[in-house]
Amino acid sequence: MSPQLWMLVAVGVCLTPHAADARRVLVAVGENLGVEDDPPLRYAERDAERVAEVMLTVGGVDRTDATLLFGADAEGLARALEAVQRRLRVADGPPVEQLLVYISGHAADGMLHLRGSRYPIAALRDFVERAPVGLAMLVLDTCDAGRLTRRKGLEPLPTPSVQVERPDAVGRVYIAASAPGEAAYESERLEGALFTHHLAAGLRGAADRDLDGRVTLDEAFRYAYSGTLASAFGSARRQTPSYAFDLRGEGAVILTETGRAEARLAIDDGAAGEWVMLAPASGETLRLSKRSAPLVLAVTPGRWQARTVRGGVPHEAGVEVADGQTATITADALRPARGGPLAMRGSTTPRWALSAAFEVAPSAADGGAGAAVLGVGAGTRRVGGRWWTGAALSARGARQAGREQWEVEAALEGGPRWRPPIVELYLGLRLGAALVHQRGVPGGDRWSTAPRGGLIGGARLPLWRPVDLVVDAVGGAQLGRREEGWAVTPHGAGRLGLIVDL
Repeated sequence: MSPQLWMLVAVGVCLTPHAADARRVLVAVGENLGVEDDPPLRYAERDAERVAEVMLTVGGVDRTDATLLFGADAEGLARALEAVQRRLRVADGPPVEQLLVYISGHAADGMLHLRGSRYPIAALRDFVERAPVGLAMLVLDTCDAGRLTRRKGLEPLPTPSVQVERPDAVGRVYIAASAPGEAAYESERLEGALFTHHLAAGLRGAADRDLDGRVTLDEAFRYAYSGTLASAFGSARRQTPSYAFDLRGEGAVILTETGRAEARLAIDDGAAGEWVMLAPASGETLRLSKRSAPLVLAVTPGRWQARTVRGGVPHEAGVEVADGQTATITADALRPARGGPLAMRGSTTPRWALSAAFEVAPSAADGGAGAAVLGVGAGTRRVGGRWWTGAALSARGARQAGREQWEVEAALEGGPRWRPPIVELYLGLRLGAALVHQRGVPGGDRWSTAPRGGLIGGARLPLWRPVDLVVDAVGGAQLGRREEGWAVTPHGAGRLGLIVDL
């Protein structure tokens, strides 16, 4: 362990809480559904959970002082804020000195969009203004969030060029994930909103520029600002976080302290670069930018896999992080990655998935076996960038009026895909053949083959990561055996099932 890292870990473990002495109340709201014209979001609720987890772990917030709200419309949010307001005025125990409100969801024209209803952003601002606390912060990760920073007497700061390390702690802080009129984006690669992902990583310790084991408001915003700009630029988008503040006092606004974490992961590597931290058991992913100095992150105990690039070659290292301990990854521990290229910014690393589905298709041959055959299918897909390929195997059967038809079909498929919010859409070609067995038909039992080809189109919707719902349809033609001989006939099939990313 380098002397610099040893000092950083020692400070993180031994420092006397500063901001932690102040009692904090947290309100985290996440809502994936907006109003009629809003496409469903995928990660808003998870983002609220992520922020709450960080503040509960290293932000000095007690669980009894945290409100996490999902699935609420405008009336539900209003009731929740009223309940928090009452608690602030008659709080048990030490008085509440600080309030943090985080909102993730849809918004437009100065209104939050919550499950078919609208809630004024001005009402949120008024709630923060009236809160009987010394320091209150409102963080809004929505489209057009920059309206929040346009307040009478306050000037929005589009770049993190002004220090915000002033209160001890009296005043109000407003942070917006985007500038006025801008959209705020989610990322499938980051599995969350751009701004919130980088904000949470910064609060875990990635933003600790002076290596004192504490992340201040200024450090957190600077880190989230630069990370959001870089991620949006890599996707050919524009998203510019902004903030406004009205603060009085001396000292720094300390948001988190890594020494409070259940476990810590230190990166003792002298090179700067992008890192991906993976916890396979929980599925947790952290993508962060590291300077040349050592870095200590607050993490959950368990196995972690660290990945980065050295000399243009992906490298990785694994480490077990024990509860109450600090585990260290050094440059010597990095080895060339066995899994191929990393999923860094702008990457199109392919991934594999397995699927299983119920299917319905028309009969491939004549003989009264029924208008449709039912069955089950399984398949595998390889997805990379804008394209996907796959292979499928199906077994179907039908029985009617003493006649039976059974078939086994194998097919190859592939084509382009699109990722609008919440859902993945795909289209492609499908080529295959079925082995068909008929019983009870004129002329006796018979075997035949049925070559098939056509188009496939469908959608993939998230259920519970990494499991998604998949529904698609196939339309084309087949060469099937009929009583009068072979004939080309229309063919179609429908599938409803589950798909799991590997």
